[in-house]
Amino acid sequence: ISIRQGFLLIALACAALICTALYMQYGMGLNPCYLCIVQRVFVISTGAIAGLAFCASPSKTGPVGTATRGLTRTSAQSGKTGTF
Repeated sequence: ISIRQGFLLIALACAALICTALYMQYGMGLNPCYLCIVQRVFVISTGAIAGLAFCASPSKTGPVGTATRGLTRTSAQSGKTGTF
């Protein structure tokens, strides 16, 4: 699995988690607690960063490629999930 495929997998997993949470809230009528709402914010943020990282090609130069590489490097180093 390549790095780009990994970012896509993370983004899709985050989307699936949010869809499940919204189904449980609106489909099943369960109200989320404050911790659930905070977790949704972090899951959406993680999915958005992973989606940006997937869209930015490693060979792409310019502000989008540079900003995305900086975001992914920062998030990876802060989460201790790996280094680039």
